[in-house]
Amino acid sequence: MKFRLVLIVLALQLSSCVKEKLKAKNNFAGEYRESSINKTVVDSTNNTLAVNGFNSKSPYYSFIEKKYNKILKEKKLVYFEEKDIDLDGKKEAVAAFGTISEKKEVDVDCLFLLRNDNGKIVTLAYNFGFGNYNVYDVKLISLQDKKQSYIHLYLTNGNLCFFGLHGFSVFELVNNKPKQVCFSYSMSLYRGDKLIDSNKDGIYDGYIQHEIKDYTLNYFGDTEFVFENNGFKSKETQFRIDDYPESIKGVLLQYIRIRSLDFVDDLVTKRLKELCVNEKLTTISWDRKVWDNAYYKSYYDANNAIKFEINEGFDVARVLAVYQVEVYNKMKKKKYQLQFDLQKINNCWRIADIMVIQ
Repeated sequence: MKFRLVLIVLALQLSSCVKEKLKAKNNFAGEYRESSINKTVVDSTNNTLAVNGFNSKSPYYSFIEKKYNKILKEKKLVYFEEKDIDLDGKKEAVAAFGTISEKKEVDVDCLFLLRNDNGKIVTLAYNFGFGNYNVYDVKLISLQDKKQSYIHLYLTNGNLCFFGLHGFSVFELVNNKPKQVCFSYSMSLYRGDKLIDSNKDGIYDGYIQHEIKDYTLNYFGDTEFVFENNGFKSKETQFRIDDYPESIKGVLLQYIRIRSLDFVDDLVTKRLKELCVNEKLTTISWDRKVWDNAYYKSYYDANNAIKFEINEGFDVARVLAVYQVEVYNKMKKKKYQLQFDLQKINNCWRIADIMVIQ
């Protein structure tokens, strides 16, 4: 397991596709940030940004200037909105300070939940909802059939690779304190979890939670949650996996990967049966750990750790899969081999026989 983790880390550092994944991540984050940035104008009184009336005349501005002057001087206001969030007759304000890059990418460093209590500004919460995550956007939202407002935070763990985590949390105001009503995240590879507005009326009524069962097989799942009776409830889950491989090598790699998984479910069992002509081939005895490592090294290594010697006919093929491992403290390599016989059935290559060669 440690060996595999090392391989993953090295591969991620070298992979040229990381930039593309980062681009997707930034585009996704931009969907959330746009509403905040578009409300931003320059306040001529100082270098701070003014949003929705947050300026030197605002009582919230005076409060933060007096108690948190360093933040006001060193950070930019990236979001501000005043509203009676909990509908108790008194107005609250959400104020977020941080940085905005040239690409309009927001990073929130300081988050205030303030209340105007008959002209006196008090702090209800500070930097709530961060946990072990970075906040990249803040906004007030509405949920289906609810009159009160909710505080939405867009979150990331700050990991720059596509295995970073992205998601969100939603808070309501209860007894003058923020209470989390929803928290969901997934890997950046899948662009993170997000709220949904299914009927496009500006009110959120659910969210999609993504699950990665196995990224090398593109084995993903989406669970839809709907907001009902003051909470989010799961509605349905849909899973999907890579299409059936077209090439002989693709068939064999998918077989090795599925046989190496540390879980079994209906979808992978179905695919394994599709790959094999005979069901007994789905359970043939072999060194799972060795071929699991071989698969991962082949997946990340352009030189392909598993060497395939393919002898292909019109509708039959024989393939020798060879994987060599250096023996620790010995000047030699140990060779592992699998021999596959395949048949083309309905224009698909399927495994007809397997021999483990010692």
